[in-house]
Amino acid sequence: MTWLSKTNSTSLRHLSRAQQGFSLISMMVGVLVTSFSLLAMMALYKSAVFHIYNPESGSETFSIRNQQNMTGLLTMQLLLQKAGFGIPDATTNSHFILVSGGGLTATTGSAMLSPAGIVETVGFAAKIGNSLFWEENTALSDIAASYTCRGILSDQTNFAVYQLTKVGSCHPVSTQWSGQTWQIIRIIKPNVLSGPVSFNVQLNTSKCSPFGSEMTTSLLASSVASLDGLASDAATKAGLQVNVNWSQSASYTPWSSCLLNFSN
Repeated sequence: MTWLSKTNSTSLRHLSRAQQGFSLISMMVGVLVTSFSLLAMMALYKSAVFHIYNPESGSETFSIRNQQNMTGLLTMQLLLQKAGFGIPDATTNSHFILVSGGGLTATTGSAMLSPAGIVETVGFAAKIGNSLFWEENTALSDIAASYTCRGILSDQTNFAVYQLTKVGSCHPVSTQWSGQTWQIIRIIKPNVLSGPVSFNVQLNTSKCSPFGSEMTTSLLASSVASLDGLASDAATKAGLQVNVNWSQSASYTPWSSCLLNFSN
């Protein structure tokens, strides 16, 4: 066998031997696939962050807004339950008034009403306004001049809601409300609600159920159902009913407050 034959034989053996390790092409393909995977993961991450934390439409934003809404609405309910408390023969349109078109000169600290708005006479026909004012006597004082006056005012421009407080020298609120300097506490931040809050107020001699729902006797346990319970007329009739309209949606239910301290 000549030297040339040996060389050719060796070359053929090298050519027929299976390739081992990674080739440049396979490495480039792997890098390309990895890059596509990273891009897909980054796009998914960006989409998730946008839908969760977007300040306008993110789920976190809606969650915070809903929490603020419910807290604010519950605060209004609790404040309203004090209306007329401790006042003998508390009467509507005297110790409690509904005002439409009212506004504030400032939204922090203390401020006066501007515009003062117009008092809506409350009767058996429902009236609508953007603010409520009332007197309460939680200190059980015998002096009317010591009563505390409170109010809830809804800003019709930015949809914020404010609690107003004046301690003493505001009786009767039906004539003194417009000239008072009120201490202001914000209940609902601006631009959180979908629209302005309004108050629908009327005298009511029929059943009045908080939040517009009532538990009937048949749903109570037998040991409780034997009593008058929550379904009795005496327990659910109210002299004054306030509906808090807080949404622009056609399917929502207004929050109802039954003010038992008022007989007329």
